[in-house]
Amino acid sequence: MSAVLSVLTILGLGSIVAALISWRVAISNNRQNWIDALREDLASYFRELESMHYAIGDFLGSTGPDSEKKKREARVAILFIYWRIVLRLNRMEATHNDLRNKLDELMIVREKAPNRDKIEEALDLARQILKREWDVTKYGIWTKPILKVKPTLKRWGDRLWGPN
Repeated sequence: MSAVLSVLTILGLGSIVAALISWRVAISNNRQNWIDALREDLASYFRELESMHYAIGDFLGSTGPDSEKKKREARVAILFIYWRIVLRLNRMEATHNDLRNKLDELMIVREKAPNRDKIEEALDLARQILKREWDVTKYGIWTKPILKVKPTLKRWGDRLWGPN
């Protein structure tokens, strides 16, 4: 009788562990899909940003139905992508809010091409966010402790085996 009870206990615990592992895998897969979609939207945003600046820059100061239509089409194309990005960002995280502000600034058209320095700032921040989100996907609940220890381990490794 106690052997049967032991087997049932082990099976029950095994089922719980399997459920937790599959839950973690499902979350990781969804998170990875979110990261991939955000990356694609950011790339599309920067492509459309160039198009919008050229379309609006060509017609700065000019008026007429044709120029207004092209300006509107360029703006609508980038706004669609912009709002998809905004919906993917976490409004409770400062870096996400900073990225949104940087994307907002880029949509102000003053000349034919967007400001390269501002684009680089936005790209750098986007890379930081994507890297952080990837770390959370990879390490899960252990992200903070691992990221604290990782630089120390890298320094030790560099001392022992040389820099990568």
